[in-house]
Parts: sequence; C-alpha cells; structure tokens
Amino acid sequence: MAAAERALEELRAVPTPVPPSAAYLTNPAGLSDARLAALADLATGDALAQLTMVERDLVATLAEYGGKDGRNVAVRALRGRLAFIRDLVERCKARMDGR
Repeated sequence: MAAAERALEELRAVPTPVPPSAAYLTNPAGLSDARLAALADLATGDALAQLTMVERDLVATLAEYGGKDGRNVAVRALRGRLAFIRDLVERCKARMDGR
C-alpha cells in the first residue's frame, strides 16, 4: 500500500501533457477568452491553427442562423465573439511576422 501511495505522489508531480497539435482539440470554440488571447500572444503555427479553427466554427454557427439580423441576441453575441477572434488571429499573425 505504501508503494502505491508513493507512486501516486510521484505521478501527481508530472504535468498534464500538452497536445502536439491543434488537431487534438475536440472543441476549440470552448476555450476561454483568456486562453485564446494567450494563444494569440504565443504566436506559433499551432496557436494560429487553433484560433483559425475557432473562427471557422463561429462562421459556420452564424451561417446556421440564416436570415437572423443583429437584433437577435444570439447572433449579436456570436458576431461580437467572431470580431474578437478575428482580432486575435490578426494579432497572432502580426507577432509571427515580427510586427
């Protein structure tokens, strides 16, 4: 029992593995605004891929609303988030280019 407890303690010290690429994300749209902003600041190819996946997901979701206009609460929120994500994509690209 003591050996098992020691092994468990050792495993607690091991950090959670980081996915090797954006392809391992199942729902990038579920990332928080803070995490998305951190990705933009990270400015790597993988970070840009994750941000682009979120952008594409939002565009597809907005397309599902069809003829709804800006008075619809859900559409307004989605458009606001899409604008935020597009700003982050541009920030990420600018940092990758060294601007």
